[in-house]
Amino acid sequence: MTRGRKRMAAQYTPRSLKISKEEREAARAALDKFQEFMKNLWSAQQHDERLTNVLQKSPDAAPEQLFEIRHLLRKFQKEVRENYTKLIPQFREAIEHLEPLVTDTEIGQIKENLVAAMQQLSEIIEAYMEAFEDFNSPSQIQRMVTLSQKAGQLAKSIESIVEGQLQDHFRKDIFPQPDHLANLEIRMMRRARLIRMLGGFDGHC
Repeated sequence: MTRGRKRMAAQYTPRSLKISKEEREAARAALDKFQEFMKNLWSAQQHDERLTNVLQKSPDAAPEQLFEIRHLLRKFQKEVRENYTKLIPQFREAIEHLEPLVTDTEIGQIKENLVAAMQQLSEIIEAYMEAFEDFNSPSQIQRMVTLSQKAGQLAKSIESIVEGQLQDHFRKDIFPQPDHLANLEIRMMRRARLIRMLGGFDGHC
């Protein structure tokens, strides 16, 4: 019975106590990079939403009307492309900081979710860029608005993964509150002391 209790105590080690200094530093760096990425992502989204709000006021604009303002549309297209192109290296850098932590299966899954969402966003943005050129399509505005809204939904999905799944996991398992960690250590010490006492008692029997 005493041996069984000792084995259980040895197996009971909070995930936070297993994290190395290097892993904590990688996690902090990843969070910093993702915060920078998210800030720029939302900046790009807000810029995009301004045009979308304008376009929604004239959903049935004729192709010739759009052709007349093509220089404005292409200027905006260039700005959108620059905004999203800038995000790609920031995202990759943030993802690279997760590499030392992917042995944690939950972080590995979160990384896969982020990469998948970013890939979808890149595809939507590429289609969005093409829509700017389609001046002969009677449904150009509707298509642009739809693609812009899809990009916004994916941005919210990425935000949910970063601020929900990733930050929540880091807070619980990588950066626990000091008081919480201290209480865990105290409970473990008390448990180990109790087991030693029981072991000593059994040994005298």
